[in-house]
Amino acid sequence: MSVNAMQKKINVEFTYDDIVEFGQEGDHWELFEGELVVSPPPNVKHQIVVANLLFLLGEFVRNNKLGRLLPSPIGLYFDAKTFFEPDILFISNENKDRIKINYIKGAPDLVVEIISPESAKRDRGYKFKRYALEGMLEYWIVDPINENVEVYTLTEKGFQLSGRFSGGDKVRSNLFKEFEFNVAELWD
Repeated sequence: MSVNAMQKKINVEFTYDDIVEFGQEGDHWELFEGELVVSPPPNVKHQIVVANLLFLLGEFVRNNKLGRLLPSPIGLYFDAKTFFEPDILFISNENKDRIKINYIKGAPDLVVEIISPESAKRDRGYKFKRYALEGMLEYWIVDPINENVEVYTLTEKGFQLSGRFSGGDKVRSNLFKEFEFNVAELWD
């Protein structure tokens, strides 16, 4: 029986303090309004995408002194029962007060999720809605299986797709106006 099935059967809600108390180094634990989700380690292609994107975006952020770009494992704390570990997040200099000792409190400016068949429903569903509700400016969903990138920008109506990029397309961001890269660079 999975952790989620067992949790529902015994009607238990978890909090951030439970993760701190019981979590093990290297575990990927997230909370969705008290529902605990423990994920297996990511596969190699996932980590290649993370490394490539950190290199590409990191150089731009660093050279322009825009803020902090952080890879997982980094916690994103919204409340005691809602805690995520996005693959990559960016905090602008204007929002650096959200950086705490053990996690980021509140919405970063950007989150990048590299989806898998196991995470796609959460990344496109609950996380998508919660990030918009919290006021995050931009959300990237990277799909290494179909080799595409979706960039969503926050509007008054929530996130709106500003671009879907694949093949030889250049990924562009509303948050980083002068930044672009070729999608194919992520899969090398």
